[in-house]
Amino acid sequence: MCSLKRNLSAEDEMTKKQRSCFSAIRTAFIVMYFIVVPFCQSPSWCLDYYKAQGIRNFGLYDCGMVSELTRVRYAAFPSFSPLLTCLIDGLCMIAFCGMMCYETKWRNQSKGEKRRTAVLVIACTISAIDLVRAFLALAHPYFADCMRIVVLLCMSQSLRQRCMSLISDLKDSFAILVTIFSYIMLFVLTVYYFYRPTFEGIMSFNTLKDTYRNMTVLFTTANFPDIFLPAMNINYFNAFLFMGFMLIGLYFLTNLLLANVFNKYMARLEAKRGRRIAKRLEYIE
Repeated sequence: MCSLKRNLSAEDEMTKKQRSCFSAIRTAFIVMYFIVVPFCQSPSWCLDYYKAQGIRNFGLYDCGMVSELTRVRYAAFPSFSPLLTCLIDGLCMIAFCGMMCYETKWRNQSKGEKRRTAVLVIACTISAIDLVRAFLALAHPYFADCMRIVVLLCMSQSLRQRCMSLISDLKDSFAILVTIFSYIMLFVLTVYYFYRPTFEGIMSFNTLKDTYRNMTVLFTTANFPDIFLPAMNINYFNAFLFMGFMLIGLYFLTNLLLANVFNKYMARLEAKRGRRIAKRLEYIE
């Protein structure tokens, strides 16, 4: 009996080592695919120069020299050629698809996981086609860059959970968000027509679009001196208009939104805890 326990514990320990090694390898590929390659891709203006010169190589492009010729500011990142980008991205996508298949060795995939695997394969196929097009045309792979987000969501469970939590918060707080933006719109119409003939209206409230942008920023108090002080120079009592706008917005509507998000989050947390306890009791019985 003791030897059987030792054998089982040894097998479990081997499984833990395999999973930790699998997680480390996946993290390395994720960093390469989502951080290193996007920051080191050659920009479109650099590719246009090399395309006009008819130059193709495998390694790095000297975009610093091109930036001096074209007078484009460049951060001097190492610039991968399209062929090198295709090879690194292709290797990473093959690894991601292989990891999805390898995960089925220690657990069966649910319907949702099978759908995510299908989405991952489709995203990798679109990326591969766009990378080949970018290499042949010596252009920037825009569709492949968009597919990185899809691949990341398929690979990262924690990121999916946070995105779903954010969507749930937005859905639960939709009524309050509509109230906040309607409140801003009410003051936008007020200040637009009230300050229209003044210098304040010309500088800050020239159009409804500019007015809405400035009042939305004022809701966060970021441009408070730029909006508040010129209005004070016109008339001292103008201060009460903007003070009322910010007091109601900051201390009532913003706190109302925060309280709603917190209450909905606690309700989802309690429901998740209840489902976990119910599942635990089901396995015990």
